[in-house]
Parts: sequence; C-alpha cells; structure tokens
Amino acid sequence: MLTISDHLAWDSIGHLALLEGKLNTYLRFIEGGELLDTYPQARNRQAVINVIAQFPLSVDAKKFFDRATAIVSGAGIGLRFQLLDK
Repeated sequence: MLTISDHLAWDSIGHLALLEGKLNTYLRFIEGGELLDTYPQARNRQAVINVIAQFPLSVDAKKFFDRATAIVSGAGIGLRFQLLDK
C-alpha cells in the first residue's frame, strides 16, 4: 500500500492537477517495476494507492476519483480514498 497524504481543501487552485500528478508518479513507480525492486515482498500482492485527505471529497473531486479508480483498477491497482480522522 502506497499512501498519499492530502491536506489541501478541494477549492484550492490546482489541487486536482497536483493530486493527478502524484497519482501518476505512484503509477509509474508501480508499473515500472520500482515497487518490486524496492519491496520484493510485495510480489503477488495487489498494489493499492491510498489517499488520506483532511477534507471530504467535493463533487468535482468525487468525479475525478471515480474516473481514476476505473482507470487504475483496469491495471490491477487499487485506489482508495480515506478521510482523516480528526
């Protein structure tokens, strides 16, 4: 499981673009084989990207996550959203 810590409010300028960039970096890490090079014990396990956020998803952010989840699940990678417990 790879985790992205997200502390920005969803109305922050560029927030979705920033998150998309982070997700793409993690996907390259997984799909490029670096995950298994770094953590060989992850072999034969599903990679999951967990986004832990300080703020609940906005309508636009929910649409983004729905699309992103469909895309990464097609590659056999999980994507989860978790609201930080306060």
